[in-house]
Amino acid sequence: MHELFEKLLAIISNPRFLSGEAAGAETPFYICPYAVADAEPMKEMVAQLAKKLAERNVRVIPVDAFKLMVEILKANDDYDWTLEHECEQSFAELRDDLHGVLDEANVIAPAIGRMLAEAEGSSPKVVFVTNIGACYPVLRAHTLLNNLPSVVGRTPLVLFFPGEYRQIPGSGATLSLFGKLQGDGYYRAFNILEAQI
Repeated sequence: MHELFEKLLAIISNPRFLSGEAAGAETPFYICPYAVADAEPMKEMVAQLAKKLAERNVRVIPVDAFKLMVEILKANDDYDWTLEHECEQSFAELRDDLHGVLDEANVIAPAIGRMLAEAEGSSPKVVFVTNIGACYPVLRAHTLLNNLPSVVGRTPLVLFFPGEYRQIPGSGATLSLFGKLQGDGYYRAFNILEAQI
């Protein structure tokens, strides 16, 4: 974990990363995959990373995907209903029932956009998205990322992902939540552990 911390700190604090230049013409989105067994130490490491980046005048915009989902449910008076009925439904039924309230394109992405807009200032910024695994099956990482480029623009974004992000020769890349669920094709993010800065 110490090695990972030092590597991420060096990459994220690099001016080429913060300006989006390291991503070239692509959207500066990065995935930091990690083993599910490392969830707790990873949570602590991400908090320390944000603190250390702040000391270097880099502002981290933290997006806890699960907390955001709960806040939106509460704001729409859907939270209590969801708790009462989630055990009675299949994953597909639950996702269908909550789709409108938690739609990635029309609700979640704009909420993240507002968080970014509130973090005005001249210091470089980076968005950290955490706790995406707790949102399954309602929010999916690849769908969320597909809906964020127009909202986040050239601000770098790092999604801390409990699972695997693998390059598949000839067909792009895949995200496999928890390293067990069937991977979803996703082609627009870089593996931050392989970033060349």
